Amino acid sequence: MLRYYEHLGDTEIAQILGCSISTAQTTTTQALQNLRAGLDPDTALLMDLLLPTRQAG
Repeated sequence: MLRYYEHLGDTEIAQILGCSISTAQTTTTQALQNLRAGLDPDTALLMDLLLPTRQAG
């Protein structure tokens, strides 16, 4: 929610959550994966188009 609704970056999210930047990134990635897993295929595809996953690197 913080990343997409509030348009916050990793640093700001980490500060709000009181964690490291890498923890904030991991938490965001895991939350999106869990959300996608519970969606029907068409909705998951739409979500992938609107909120692509972070590319490693």
